[in-house]
Amino acid sequence: MSTTRTGRVAALFATLSLLSAPGVLAAEQEAEYDKPYTFETVDAYEANDRMFLIVTGVLQGETSPRTLKFWAGGASDVRLLQLQRCDRMALLTMNKPGRYYLQVTRYETPATSPLGVNCKLTRR
Repeated sequence: MSTTRTGRVAALFATLSLLSAPGVLAAEQEAEYDKPYTFETVDAYEANDRMFLIVTGVLQGETSPRTLKFWAGGASDVRLLQLQRCDRMALLTMNKPGRYYLQVTRYETPATSPLGVNCKLTRR
């Protein structure tokens, strides 16, 4: 094998190894409004002080993990309570993989609470 060809093969393997590294394929995406995302597994979950839920896991019907960012709207007691409920559901899904589905939906309603996140836990 020539040196040039060996170098190309090595570069190809280096690129492929980077693409399969954890976190590279699971780039953060903004969740769409009114679209339910059903996670078969949850690998990581974050509820931060900026009212975002960030969930990494495998969506139903997919094979590789994705990271989705759900904005829960402005800070309020109701929204904080929603995030705490989602926390418990996500932790249960993480602790018992394969037993539950976690469905997260980002919604927008023009009524009194314009933005929010709904979480739903379903036993398989």
